[in-house]
Amino acid sequence: MLLETKFTDARRDFTALYNRVYADALPTIVKRHRDEEIVLVKRELQEAILQAFCFRPEVINETDGSITIAIDELELVVNQDDREAAILDLINEIKIYAQEYQQRMQVFLNAPNRKNHLPYLMRIWLCNSDDDIRKLLGL
Repeated sequence: MLLETKFTDARRDFTALYNRVYADALPTIVKRHRDEEIVLVKRELQEAILQAFCFRPEVINETDGSITIAIDELELVVNQDDREAAILDLINEIKIYAQEYQQRMQVFLNAPNRKNHLPYLMRIWLCNSDDDIRKLLGL
């Protein structure tokens, strides 16, 4: 079982909580009231947890010479005249979708066709740049 702390204790001694989560890499549940819980996790550990959620882009050379790239994990598809333009367009579409998902989190988490996107989007949210997203996609 994960370590647990009460919200008031976490607030009172945030430094100790932070050190436990960061320096000791121990995820910790913070509880408030009876049914409110969050989990604090070190960034590198969260990235490791999400490693199982891999993107598998499908690159299709169309008969008209254009390139289509599909990301089934997020149900996104782009088509451009060349590969590089398609990659840049895909990265842009992913960023737009990721931002929209954050802004409407409760809607998407309750949508049967969208709730499974969350771990993949968390991987995107942990990226610092377009280059990071490109590497994550394997493009």
